[in-house]
Amino acid sequence: NGSPVVNLKAADFEVLEDGKRQKIASFTPVSVPAEGPSPSWAATVPNEVTTNAVGQSRAWLILLDDATLPFEAQMIASAKQAARQVIERMGPQDTAAVVFTADNRNALDFTTDKARLLAAVETFRAGWHSHMNERADVQFDRAASIALMRSVESLSEITDRRKSIVFVSVGSAVPRPDEMVRLYGIAQAAHVTISPVDPSGLGFEDYLRSRFLARGGTGPRSMDLAHTVARAAEHHLQGLATNTGFHAAQSQPSPA
Repeated sequence: NGSPVVNLKAADFEVLEDGKRQKIASFTPVSVPAEGPSPSWAATVPNEVTTNAVGQSRAWLILLDDATLPFEAQMIASAKQAARQVIERMGPQDTAAVVFTADNRNALDFTTDKARLLAAVETFRAGWHSHMNERADVQFDRAASIALMRSVESLSEITDRRKSIVFVSVGSAVPRPDEMVRLYGIAQAAHVTISPVDPSGLGFEDYLRSRFLARGGTGPRSMDLAHTVARAAEHHLQGLATNTGFHAAQSQPSPA
């Protein structure tokens, strides 16, 4: 009837893999805020009540890809909105951190203080690589891949709670195959899920084409390259989600 069902136990669930019933080794209920209207000030007031029930809390690491996200107003606005939605939906005992792939001067360690988290998100700036030469672009691509790996490693050290990375990126920095195998292995062993959010919506390929046109690339090869890069980025983000047990999302760009 549209209402949450509470007080469920492990015995109330059945998990099948290839049609075979699997044993549920771990079961931890998580309480989340009910959906519905709330006063505007509620999202910015820090939680003053603590509890020892760590098992009911979740750890969110919001990784904003300022290294490779294009300097495009709508994408930047959409990226911030996606991060804000995660913070606003945090439970009372959830903690979150805000981390960037390039410039971490305004990064914020794990906290329950939503006001500080929202303020950290507002410092997000993108398009660093747009003003760099080709060699620097490669370095920034590596920065995004390294930041993702370090985020997974950081969360793998946290125990007794649900752990998720919200990776806000267009996915253009595709790590090497050996790095992906290692990343998936660490994430799966530590039960770290990765939820990629693409702030370009369905417009990354169009953005690439416009950039190629601006640089004088008018031939079919430039258009094919834009398509290839965009599809590789999309598959990279989908792979992160699929191999860590979460889902990928494409966020419709918000008005600037």
